[in-house]
Amino acid sequence: MTIKEKLYKEYVIAKNKLNALRGEKLIGGDNIEEYFNSNTFAYYAKSYTKDEINRMIHNAVIAYEDEVEKLRVENYFNTEEGKAEKENLTKQIEEGINERHELIISTTKKIDSFIKEWLGNGWGCGLVGNSSIQIGMVENVAENKANHFYFGHTFTLYYNDYFTKDRFEMNYGCMGSFGLLNGSKESELRCQYLLGMGKFSTNKEKLTELKNILADFCKKEYKYSQTLDALRHNLKHPFDKKKVA
Repeated sequence: MTIKEKLYKEYVIAKNKLNALRGEKLIGGDNIEEYFNSNTFAYYAKSYTKDEINRMIHNAVIAYEDEVEKLRVENYFNTEEGKAEKENLTKQIEEGINERHELIISTTKKIDSFIKEWLGNGWGCGLVGNSSIQIGMVENVAENKANHFYFGHTFTLYYNDYFTKDRFEMNYGCMGSFGLLNGSKESELRCQYLLGMGKFSTNKEKLTELKNILADFCKKEYKYSQTLDALRHNLKHPFDKKKVA
């Protein structure tokens, strides 16, 4: 056998282990030795580079190990102890998701009220994120209380997440020119938008207060995310648990 044929044989053996575990068709069928001596085998071995075959071997081995671990976990969760642990982890994950959602909703409401007091009732914000939030002029409010903004009449505030401590920037898109003296609704709306952005960007005291609200949110949201990541890991890998904060 050539070097590539030896490597490809190693791949076939590894892949067939995986296929057998999954109940899938084996490469070469029932007579593997006959397959290794066939023109088909030689053709496929020649079709790949050595690096490609080595990657194929690696991927097959990793996939096999993953399948073995999945079966191990599945068997554990079918025991009484495993069922209780799975139920407890699932409950904690659901509670964590709900608590984080409540944090997002309550912080969004707080910021929305803060923006309205600052810029006027025609303004509001979108859902708060862990590093940005959209602020703009509200056209209507949906049944789920989400603000729908006038097209183009928003800007994005980027702020520090849990790790980045010095970012506090805004960005807005350009909508092109507009008439200044025609008195149209579009022109009036655009002027209100520009005035609001100017008012927002120049009030250092309010900006500092808003930055502190967002920093507090990011700290709490990060803790929820870390806890949920650990719980989900433990549900997937109960034999290699992470500490839950």
